[in-house]
Amino acid sequence: MNVEKLKEFVSNFLGKRFVYNSSFSNTYDDDEYDLEVKLSLDTIENKKVSIFNEDFCKFELVIYFKVENITISLGEESESGMLEDDVPSWIWDELRESYEDNIYEFMPIVCPTIKLIF
Repeated sequence: MNVEKLKEFVSNFLGKRFVYNSSFSNTYDDDEYDLEVKLSLDTIENKKVSIFNEDFCKFELVIYFKVENITISLGEESESGMLEDDVPSWIWDELRESYEDNIYEFMPIVCPTIKLIF
């Protein structure tokens, strides 16, 4: 499979724009906050092509997502336009792992690395 065709396939698989939803608790109170992150696919780079590495990947891709908007809600109240630091760092790890796992599950020959652009 050609690397450019693979990038096109991954791009079509992911779509151009999508939403990631999660929730978290504030460390200062017991409130549970809902989180909505709107993302868009920015670029896909080929990190390297190998015969097979220890994960049985043939292609290693770096996929860049642009964070378009972050909305945090508590009940009926919501605030849009939040910043990266307004969200616990583990949420960003969870988001990256979620998309990496989905891509790898769908295409096991691809080992993706997700990078976020804020």
